[in-house]
Amino acid sequence: MQMKGTPYKSVLDAIPGIVERDGLVGLYRGFLPNALKTLPNSSIRLTTYDMVKRLISTSQKEFQRIVEENCSKHR
Repeated sequence: MQMKGTPYKSVLDAIPGIVERDGLVGLYRGFLPNALKTLPNSSIRLTTYDMVKRLISTSQKEFQRIVEENCSKHR
């Protein structure tokens, strides 16, 4: 729909035309390249999120330990 010169007016208009021209398989054209592009991106994002979450958790525990250590020294 983003390309100029498309014979379709809307997505709902395009679906029957694609099915008529290419069959049901035509609706999935481009799925594999898109998946190959998206999967590494999602994997990197989720791995980074988990690492940062773990780092924040560890730093909070370390901060709490330091605070408790300083409180016990000043008593």
